[in-house]
Amino acid sequence: MNLREIADELSTQDVVEVKHKIIYDHRHAITKLTEPIMKELTDKDVKDKEILDDLYHKLVVIVTLLSGLGNPTQRAVLSSATVALSSVFPINEFPRFLALGKFDKERQIEEMAHVVSGIRIFNYHYHRQEDGIDDLPTILKEACAASLEVLKNEKTSVNKSIDLLCKFLSDCYVETPNPKDPELIDIVLRIPPKASKEIIEFFKDLLIAKRQMDDFIGKLNSEVKKCEQEVSSNVEMLTGRLNDLKDLVRYRTAIPTTYIYPIFMHVSAIWCCLQDQVILLSAYNKILQTLKEFIHAFNQRTHLLESLLDDKIKRDAKAAEEVQKLEQKSPCTAINPSKIQNCRVFSMQDRSQKFSSYVFAEPKFGGCCTLKLIVGNGLLLPSNPKIGMLTFGMVHYGFSSCEAAYTFDRNPEMYLNQLITMVRGKPELVVLLDMADAIERYAFMSELSPQMSKLTSKLNAETQTLLHPVESYIDPNYSWDVWELKRKAVQLANICKRKTHSTQTNKSHMRNTFGTQTYTLKDNSTQTKEDNKTIMPKLSNFIFGLRGRLDNVAHTAILTRPNDEWLYEQGARILN
Repeated sequence: MNLREIADELSTQDVVEVKHKIIYDHRHAITKLTEPIMKELTDKDVKDKEILDDLYHKLVVIVTLLSGLGNPTQRAVLSSATVALSSVFPINEFPRFLALGKFDKERQIEEMAHVVSGIRIFNYHYHRQEDGIDDLPTILKEACAASLEVLKNEKTSVNKSIDLLCKFLSDCYVETPNPKDPELIDIVLRIPPKASKEIIEFFKDLLIAKRQMDDFIGKLNSEVKKCEQEVSSNVEMLTGRLNDLKDLVRYRTAIPTTYIYPIFMHVSAIWCCLQDQVILLSAYNKILQTLKEFIHAFNQRTHLLESLLDDKIKRDAKAAEEVQKLEQKSPCTAINPSKIQNCRVFSMQDRSQKFSSYVFAEPKFGGCCTLKLIVGNGLLLPSNPKIGMLTFGMVHYGFSSCEAAYTFDRNPEMYLNQLITMVRGKPELVVLLDMADAIERYAFMSELSPQMSKLTSKLNAETQTLLHPVESYIDPNYSWDVWELKRKAVQLANICKRKTHSTQTNKSHMRNTFGTQTYTLKDNSTQTKEDNKTIMPKLSNFIFGLRGRLDNVAHTAILTRPNDEWLYEQGARILN
């Protein structure tokens, strides 16, 4: 039950507060539907006449969809839009349009949609043949009046249920004098004979739901009234612009586009505002229908309430009139300021003198009795504004009786802390009592102390960690180099083959012993190969017979000297 209350509360709050997003989502959905046609118009550049006619037809369709004036699949609507578009953008200018860039095409299509929409609205306003256009001003006025009437009836029904619940619960939670202090009271639960504690808790939850319903209906009522005012101002503005157009085109056959196009676009913009109000009213009606279903789920056990209420209080109108006369003869006593210690009394006289607006003097928690709300664990019974209010921390709190105010004044901080703890267990009261900031402020605390005078939301703390919380061994001789490890292995192998000698004299027996270990160096030598060289012979050839011969045959004489010729020369010299 509580989860459903919270879900409906948050969804209603979001829809009421984010109405601009509702309009944007609707417009964006229409734009998404026209994206394929828009892409086809902005990406193609053709010159074939048949394809041009087809693209022009698609341009008419997208202009009709963007304007929201009728269904383009209907022949009459499409014909009307084609005539309006051809008057401002004939088909012979379509090739020039296709030669533009993508951004310029999209901007021009949007402008054409506004101009065509303004032309069709102007024709419809003066009873010319225009199909697919609804009489939005009349429809919206009737819809706003009907919505306000439905909201009024629902509010009346909810208020009657709230009155019955408050009467039953006030008889269950009785104020009894405090034995220690007669000026203070204790709120005691007295279960009627035919009831049980579970039934009383159910009626308390039902009262919370009814008050949420009443709050939502109030918000919807104010939003519908805003829609009605917006519709009235837009209709008045639309009528003025259409009259300006009528005066402008009355005696003229041709008008410059710089004069008339801006007026057509302004008319289209006003009509779009009226369409936005239709979207909002539709969303508000959906919310109201959801709230009706929500309350219907609670009303299945309300017949128990009628059987538990006293017949004299419920049906006897004469008794109610007598009680009302007695209340008028004996006016309510006001809170005595001399008995207040920790708070300040805010009376009806202060409200009329110090505050020019009633809003600033509104009691906290929607006018419910603060003491019964806290002690009754979420009991939303009304307070009595005639006795005045108590001001604590720049906030006004209302009470059902003077004794309840005196009881709260004895320790207001304790009661407010108990209230925050109680609301944590009933999240459906967070928005209804406007306590979201208080819950968030103390969210880090598991439980609020009743005696806490000042709650701190910050705390300074210091911590010190160990340098090495986990013991570990670090080898100082660790090496990751493989060649270094091999070098150490060879060195250890050589040391194992050596012997260590030590001597000690009488004069050095008290001294430390030092030892050294050496190993002889080895002389090694290497032999490399001999260097050698090769010499290539120097080529020398002689070609003769290139000219002057009858047979045209050339001959080559090889004159290259061999490399070993010098050996033969030296041998010849030795022999000689």
